[in-house]
Amino acid sequence: MKPIRGQKRKANNGNRSGWRVFWPAWLLFALLIGLFGFNLVGPYLEDLPKRSDVPVTRVNSGDDLHIASGSLEPGKLHLFETVASGQKIQFLVQRTHDGVVHTALATCRSCIRSRTSHYARNGEYFCGQCKHAMRFETNESDNQRCPMPEIPHSESNGLLTVRESDIVAISARKSR
Repeated sequence: MKPIRGQKRKANNGNRSGWRVFWPAWLLFALLIGLFGFNLVGPYLEDLPKRSDVPVTRVNSGDDLHIASGSLEPGKLHLFETVASGQKIQFLVQRTHDGVVHTALATCRSCIRSRTSHYARNGEYFCGQCKHAMRFETNESDNQRCPMPEIPHSESNGLLTVRESDIVAISARKSR
């Protein structure tokens, strides 16, 4: 109803109706929904594979890996990938702080079937299943939960060589 000319519109004193009155309740409801959604999605996001901070170097199928021993810094992890029989095989090379060079499959013995969820962080390789840092099989530590299968390698004239046939053989033996 329109006000008559010359008549002032009545002020709506104290009569507050509508959704704006209940804004604190709506805000609380939205926060509860957000908290519920975070608790529902959080564990799912935690189980997703982590991204490695170490780049993967591809080795051509049928080629052996040749790398200069001098380029291996102590504690730095080098991650490689080769393709054999249509299957990607990742392996790593690392010189420990005591100067020993290790080469191993980039998976642990117990979780070899879930090898796609493993990841590298800060010079260590982690099992995506157990969430523990993996160790080389020859390492004499108490934590042998996730030992990585060692791959034989040779060093001569400052050159480290890892043969593809050794990588494929160790991978086939461990995946059975």
